[in-house]
Amino acid sequence: SVILPNILIDFFDQQQIMSLLLSELVRSPIGSPHLIVRVLFKVLQKIPITKNIIYWIIITLNNFLHIEPFSYSIWCLTCILLSVSNDYTLNGIFYELSSPPFIIDEETFLSSAYKFYNLDLLDDEQKSSFISSFSNFDNNL
Repeated sequence: SVILPNILIDFFDQQQIMSLLLSELVRSPIGSPHLIVRVLFKVLQKIPITKNIIYWIIITLNNFLHIEPFSYSIWCLTCILLSVSNDYTLNGIFYELSSPPFIIDEETFLSSAYKFYNLDLLDDEQKSSFISSFSNFDNNL
C-alpha cells in the first residue's frame, strides 16, 4: 500500500480513483479491506480534497449502509470519513482503526461523521443528503 497510491494518482483522475476504491471496498468484506482503506487514506492525504471527492462519498453512503455485517458497514464508513478529515487526532489513530477486527466504537463513528458533515466543502444540499442517508436507513444506528 506504499506504491499503489502514487500509481493511482499518476494514472487516474479523482473520479476514477474514488470509483475504483469505493466500489472495491463495497464488494470485498472478505479479504483485505484494510489495505483498500489504507490506500484510499494515503491517496486522499496526497491530493486536495475537492467537491468531487465529497460527491463520491455522499453518493456511496447508501451502498455502505447496506453491507452486512453492520459492524463492517460502520467500520468502512468511519475509515472513509476519516480519510477526508482534517482532524489530526482522528487521522493519527487511522491506522489503528483500519486494522482488523474491523470494529469501531460508536463515539469514533459519530466523531468522524460530525467532522465530515462540518467540512467547508459540503454545501447545504450535500449536508441534507448526508443526513437523509442515515434517516432513511432503518437499522440500529
